[in-house]
Formats: sequence, structure tokens, C-alpha cells
Amino acid sequence: MIDFTIALILWVVVIGYWIYCRNNAKKQQIVIAGMLKRFSESNDCGEDRLQYLTQTYHMARHWFFLPVIALTAVVYSVILLFRGGAGRVSEHTIPSGCERRIEDAILFMYAKRNPLTTFTCLVFICIALVTTFTFGAIFNFIAPPRRILHDASSKVVTMSGRLMKAGV
Repeated sequence: MIDFTIALILWVVVIGYWIYCRNNAKKQQIVIAGMLKRFSESNDCGEDRLQYLTQTYHMARHWFFLPVIALTAVVYSVILLFRGGAGRVSEHTIPSGCERRIEDAILFMYAKRNPLTTFTCLVFICIALVTTFTFGAIFNFIAPPRRILHDASSKVVTMSGRLMKAGV
């Protein structure tokens, strides 16, 4: 009987915590809705950026939002590790100050709604980034930079072309 009582108490605590987190996040959802409305009414708002922020807001209301981002970060880090670094960031992908505030508010809302998932995923992302940076530094230390290899191979090709023309 005592096991049932402890299980019932723990169940009530978990459900109460879940309800508290959901109600606490509702206030933030109202703030985000107002921010999105003001952003849509502004003159510098692009339709694609508004759609991106709206879809991000709707996705962040589900529990799987941050785990998907965490897995994407890990996969992207591994790709960058073997590709040799990130490419240039386009000027169009850099969000404005208002967009960053909305994105921050969306992530804050997700953290209020799902604090345990947020903590777990952020730890997972940090471990992936530290691992990627560590292996990236080791690979860069062991292997010469790709630019040096490219310059050396182009000089070898040029020199062999000259030797072929000279008949050597």
C-alpha cells in the first residue's frame, strides 16, 4: 500500500509540475504573438522572414523542437569537421535585431514549457560542439591546411606541364 501511495504522490507532483510549466509558458506565448504582430506590421518585414518566425513559433510549441535542432547541430558539426570548416554566411541569413529578439523569446518560451528537455538538449549540443572543436583542432594540427595542399599540387602540375613542353 505504501508503494501505491508514493507512486500516487510522485504522479501528482509530475502532473503538477507539467501544468505549472505549461501555464507559465502561456504568458510568454502571448508576448511572442504580440511581437510577431508588430513585426508583421513593420515596413522592413519580409514575407519569408515572417513565415520563418511564425513556423519557428509553431514548432517550438511542441516537445520535439529542441531535440531535432540538437540532432541537426550534431550532424552539421560532423559535416563541417570532415568538410574542413564552414563556408561564408550570406548577408540575407543574418537576422535583424527584432528578429533576434523574437527568436530569443521563442527559445525562452520553449525553455519555460519544457525545462528538462531544454537542459538535456543544450548539454548534448555543448558536448557535440566541444568534441567537434577538439577533433577539428587535432585534424588541423596533424594535416596541413587545404590551401597549402592545393598550392603545392597546382605547382607540381604546372612544373610537370613545363617539363613536358621542354621534352624532359
